[in-house]
Amino acid sequence: MGRRKMGTLIDPTDARIIALVQRDGRLPNTAIAKAVGLSEAAVRKRLDRLVREEVIHFRAHADPLKIGFQIWAIIEVQTVPRLTTRVAEQIAELPGVIVVGLVTGNFDVYAVGLFRSTEEFNTFIIDRLRKIPGITHTTTSYITKAIKRDFAFGVPILEDAAVPHGQGAKPHPRRSRAKSLRKQSPPT
Repeated sequence: MGRRKMGTLIDPTDARIIALVQRDGRLPNTAIAKAVGLSEAAVRKRLDRLVREEVIHFRAHADPLKIGFQIWAIIEVQTVPRLTTRVAEQIAELPGVIVVGLVTGNFDVYAVGLFRSTEEFNTFIIDRLRKIPGITHTTTSYITKAIKRDFAFGVPILEDAAVPHGQGAKPHPRRSRAKSLRKQSPPT
């Protein structure tokens, strides 16, 4: 597989496999193989490569508010510009933080944290977050109810031109033969 600037280059078959496991992460490899026209072993190898290259991850996503966390916090952070990355890295190391990203807009760093109580959240803010050098301002919001959390956001199927020659998915032999026979046979 080749590489592109914005991530790993996947072929159309990889994209179909990813779309299937996004809809159902427990789908057996045999079902995936049937859907994409490959052997189970070929699907297993592709999935292993996609996981190894961190294109996909297999996880169970629980609703934090239903498993004991009382506070699901969104934390927006403004920083001294030259310290933004360092601040984000330090926030990422704090207990309870599950997402950290550098962002555009009114804030420099976006973080999400899970806390079991208001007391635990206060400790996080006062004893940990405020002690990170380079933070100039924070805004915090709570998620009180998850309306939508959908990780099956789709996969852009790459055009053949985007796939380096010889590295795309090979057509299924039976399908290719049937297609070529249809082209050769005059309509009746």
